[in-house]
Amino acid sequence: MTRIFNFAKIDFLRIRSFKWIALFPLLVVIIFLTQPDTSPLYILCYCIFAGIIFSTLPCSMESATEVGFLQMLPTLPGEQQKGHFLFGFLFTLLAFLSGLASILVCHLLRPSFQMFSTGEWNLLDLYLIILGVSLVFVGIQTFVLSILRFKSAQAMAILRMVPAFIFLFGMSGLFGEDGITTDGSIQMLSRINGIMVLVICLVIYLILAQAAAVIVVRKH
Repeated sequence: MTRIFNFAKIDFLRIRSFKWIALFPLLVVIIFLTQPDTSPLYILCYCIFAGIIFSTLPCSMESATEVGFLQMLPTLPGEQQKGHFLFGFLFTLLAFLSGLASILVCHLLRPSFQMFSTGEWNLLDLYLIILGVSLVFVGIQTFVLSILRFKSAQAMAILRMVPAFIFLFGMSGLFGEDGITTDGSIQMLSRINGIMVLVICLVIYLILAQAAAVIVVRKH
């Protein structure tokens, strides 16, 4: 397990030049100040949108030479791929926490802005559902990029960007930028236990991580 954490640490070192990603929470606060009716769910989704994009960046930054060197380290087959998944999980969780921090700042700037409930909706459950769904997106992304490693850089970039936009536009269409819609789909979501959904999504994420490690090992 320590070696997997070390590979995740290497991934964090790979993206250290992209520190400007920390500006995304500030950006969503600015959006809120210019559009005070913005939904807290949209604020959270916007931060996670950035997290999805950058959570798989280390996969596309790999080179065959670098991987050859890493394979010389004392490690077991497939642990590098599991390190990518651990990085993706941690980075998505960081994006989620940044989103919650942005929502808190918006609440402090405007106390009437609701953080955890609005009318009949329990936002906390919806927050957890959004986190779970985003982890599934990251897991599928990392799985595909692990299988198609060292392919066209342009194709890898597209594979990183498209799921993030699907997530953002899908969630925006479901929740809306200016509040929570009241159609049947939202009513159904409001009755779902957020923790249960998150646990299911985490299991899917772990299955994808194990499957990617097995496939990569067999390919080599």
